This record gives sequence, C-alpha cells and structure tokens, in this order.
Amino acid sequence: YQPVASQDGKAFAFAGRSGAMRAIYFARAGETARPVAQYDGDDGLDLSQTAVSPDGSLVAYVRGSTLNSKGEVSNPRHFPAPPQRELWVVN
Repeated sequence: YQPVASQDGKAFAFAGRSGAMRAIYFARAGETARPVAQYDGDDGLDLSQTAVSPDGSLVAYVRGSTLNSKGEVSNPRHFPAPPQRELWVVN
C-alpha cells in the first residue's frame, strides 16, 4: 500500500499485509517501519485511508470496506453481526 507522510516529512505510515496478518506500519525518518496496529488472522476487513498528523504524533486509518450500493460494509466472513466501518487513531 502507498505510504503517506506527515506534513513535516519526518514520519510516514502505510497499511500492509504479511500472509494472514494485516497491519498499519509507522516510522520516523531514518527508522525501520514497525506495526502500530495489527490484526492476526484474515478476517477480510480492509485497512485503508492511512493518514499521519502534521507533526507525526498520530496515525489514523479506516478498518472496514467502503460502503456498497446498499450502504453496507462488506462482510467477507459472514459474521452474524455485520462489521462496521471504523476510524482508528493511534499515537
């Protein structure tokens, strides 16, 4: 997934996938990216719209697919309670 940078250009974040693990990765300039949020096991819920605050202190992302034509979030695992689209913020 495409990385996004903080406004000062000193930090970046991106959504990534390794096997069945989906994660949001973060790094400051000169550091190796590390997961700041991870979801083990493939529940099929997308991680997208990653953003970094201007000073690089916060990372925001959306968990869950975009809404379909019926206004519903995709439920690839057929959970009894359909998933919701959620906005997460990590410091």
